[in-house]
Amino acid sequence: VCERFGLSSFERTVVLLCAGPELDGRFVEVLAQAHGDSARTYPTFGLALAAWPEAHWSALAPWAPLRHWRLIELGAGGLTSAPLRIDEWLLHVLAGIAGVDPRLTPFVEPLVSTRPATADESLAVDGLLGAWLGYGDDIVPLQLLGPHREPKRAVFAEICRRLGWNGSIIRSSDLPAAAHDREELTRLWERHARLHAAALLIEGSDHDEPACRGAVETFVDRLATPVVLALPDDRAVGHRPLLSVVTGKPSRAEQRELWDSALGTDDEFGSLNGTLDRIVSQFDLNA
Repeated sequence: VCERFGLSSFERTVVLLCAGPELDGRFVEVLAQAHGDSARTYPTFGLALAAWPEAHWSALAPWAPLRHWRLIELGAGGLTSAPLRIDEWLLHVLAGIAGVDPRLTPFVEPLVSTRPATADESLAVDGLLGAWLGYGDDIVPLQLLGPHREPKRAVFAEICRRLGWNGSIIRSSDLPAAAHDREELTRLWERHARLHAAALLIEGSDHDEPACRGAVETFVDRLATPVVLALPDDRAVGHRPLLSVVTGKPSRAEQRELWDSALGTDDEFGSLNGTLDRIVSQFDLNA
């Protein structure tokens, strides 16, 4: 947590100070004694600033890691006297049972197992990753174009497999319209992605309204973690450079290869493969 969110020694101490009352009920007595008030059984910035020599005021700023990443929650009252609480998601992380923040689940779904990438799709991944990694530490969005969903998901899954990322998907229509809600989603997703090496696939639609496209643009512009756009048409998104590739349905030979890979070639599948061959011969599955 300290490494991924850039916490100083003092900020780490504040996180542990806030975790104490949740993990050990006796800790509230220590806090009350430190405050000199039996009613103040909670941590505060003021207490932390007074108690530790490495304390620094910059840790209290809303743009500093503790508050920017929503690692702690500031209660009612003045900045130094308000009660502090550790974010529930972070508490579970520290307890060793990290998962997806429930506030993300209405918007984001995990990438379920998809079909393997075809030879052409693997070549597209080679080119994308070669160009992408050439940008160094800069996060440049990738854009996958084409009318069909599955080829784009297969390319995204292959990218995640090669780079060791955990893939997730969000539909463009599910992005919040309100700027405040979208900003909250951005922060929650980014901290999840930083801690769990996650990448996000944003799936667009032909039917996206202009307001929805605008939400996608601002969301992508503000993300500082890996993001891939899956769009049905070639349109500019946001103000950052994009690396694009056009995906298409697998060829007839690639479809057969995928079927063989999924079904196997044992005798029990022989008749099924034969049936599939007859279907292919009668219908143009690429139409």
